[in-house]
Amino acid sequence: MRLCVEVTLTFTNHASTSAHNWVLIQADSDKGDVAAAEMRAGADNQYVLPGDPNVIASTDVILPGETTRVQFTTPGAGTYVCTIPAHDRQMFGKLIVAES
Repeated sequence: MRLCVEVTLTFTNHASTSAHNWVLIQADSDKGDVAAAEMRAGADNQYVLPGDPNVIASTDVILPGETTRVQFTTPGAGTYVCTIPAHDRQMFGKLIVAES
């Protein structure tokens, strides 16, 4: 069973020097392939390819110390990743949606 949940995610960049974004992709997508496509989208597109069906939700790129929010409906669990060039290799995780 897939739970669909309304989420407001607050993302704070706690880095001291690097900009970051937060991108939630479909659970069955390959994070490396998606990150490569998003990197090609470039800084002007916040490193998110417009209309990419693999992307569920994303934030803009934010600088160290900044905070942003994004609202979305989850389609169940998924993977999140930073799509700034080369960040996807270490900056990723799972979004787990479960009944409480």
